[in-house]
Order: sequence, then structure tokens, then C-alpha cells
Amino acid sequence: MSRKTNGHNFYTIEDGLQSNQFNFRSSLQASNGKFYFGGVNGFNCFYPFKLSINKVRPTASISAVYMHSPDDKVSLASVYLLLADK
Repeated sequence: MSRKTNGHNFYTIEDGLQSNQFNFRSSLQASNGKFYFGGVNGFNCFYPFKLSINKVRPTASISAVYMHSPDDKVSLASVYLLLADK
């Protein structure tokens, strides 16, 4: 889901970051090359040269639908979804 602009990838909370907000002066490059960035909900760490982009879109499946509680289970045969390809 990362957004690429001018040769740089931008990652967000949707990509697995702890938050889109990071703390000032809360970064570290460890001796093994791993980067650490502290944020409002914890920290993220990664090896910058080991990043790869997964270009395969995952498939989604619905295993159950509940209206108000588990007792109100809806039959999947009666569920219709309208999907828009983005």
C-alpha cells in the first residue's frame, strides 16, 4: 500500500506502522544496520536494504456475517456485495 513519489516510498499505519506520528529525535541506526523510529504507539524497526514491495494483491474472504450478535448469524448465501475495483 505504500505510495511512491519521486523514487521514495511513503508508508503509513495501513502498511503496519505503529502510527503515522513519530516523536522528534527518537531514531537510531543500530550497529547491525537496523533502523529504529519511536512513535506515539511504540516503535518501528527495519533493515532498510531488506525492504521489498509485495505486488500481489491479497484475496479477501468473508467467513461469517453477524447483524447484532453471534446469535443473529446471516446466511452467506443471502449476502450480496458490490465491489469497486480501485
